[in-house]
Amino acid sequence: MDDDTTKVKEPSFQMRLQIALGSTKGILYLHTEANPPIFHRDIKASNILLDSKFTAKVANFGLSRLVLVTDVEGAVPGHVSTIVKGTPGYLDPEYFLTHKLTDKSDVYNLGIENISTQARFPGLVFIKLKHLQGTHVSMAYRSGLMSLIIDSRQGSYSSECIEPFLNLALRCCQDETDS
Repeated sequence: MDDDTTKVKEPSFQMRLQIALGSTKGILYLHTEANPPIFHRDIKASNILLDSKFTAKVANFGLSRLVLVTDVEGAVPGHVSTIVKGTPGYLDPEYFLTHKLTDKSDVYNLGIENISTQARFPGLVFIKLKHLQGTHVSMAYRSGLMSLIIDSRQGSYSSECIEPFLNLALRCCQDETDS
């Protein structure tokens, strides 16, 4: 039996952009307004909850770390040394290699997640494409072939909106060595 009330409508481009902005604001709050600051370590779709108006709320702080340690001058260091934890495909390569968790690690996670909100494939697939097939997403972006990576189920979108969004998301998940 086909029941239209059980079908979930795919979120539109505007709705996806609103979700990305809300999750970005949440992470910005954790890094700059929370006292002490918090590094989340596991930003992904399942850790971004939506209320009835599709307002994004960052959730699941099980892997998060407080930035508590101050140096001799009372300044908060820019990183927390820790065992690497997080979801494969979303992990910041620099954090993975150095075991130094920074706000940049969350920004990297957020970049992967923001691309995933617009793309045809989830973050884990994106990261595999990025490392195993070169820079498929950024090549499509630079070549103006965004239709190859954008999820067509979200309906129409303006290239004037999607291009800066993808550019910013790609810059968030760019390795330091790529800069």
